[in-house]
Amino acid sequence: MKSGGIVQEIKKVDILSFAKIEGAMGAVIGFIAGLIMAVVGLAAFGFADMAGAVMPRGASAFFGVAAIIVLPIVYAILGFIGGLIMAFIYNVVAGWIGGIKVELV
Repeated sequence: MKSGGIVQEIKKVDILSFAKIEGAMGAVIGFIAGLIMAVVGLAAFGFADMAGAVMPRGASAFFGVAAIIVLPIVYAILGFIGGLIMAFIYNVVAGWIGGIKVELV
């Protein structure tokens, strides 16, 4: 493989920009986790119903919808806060030892 690009070093990242990306990725991961929890919850409520457990009507639907709504919000907030912290730490460490080198083609 022939290399012909320019090698650049990422010495500093914009903290807010990084946090927004992390928050958006967290929301996507939270949505996927919410879907999985909703499906597992529906199955669990179904098995409990088959076993004769007394369950409130619509509880499985409520928990499924809640998981799909709440988890992306929580994951987005935690991703944003984590992104702020990680970008700050990256900027400090990159100032000490140098940044990540990337090849731009």
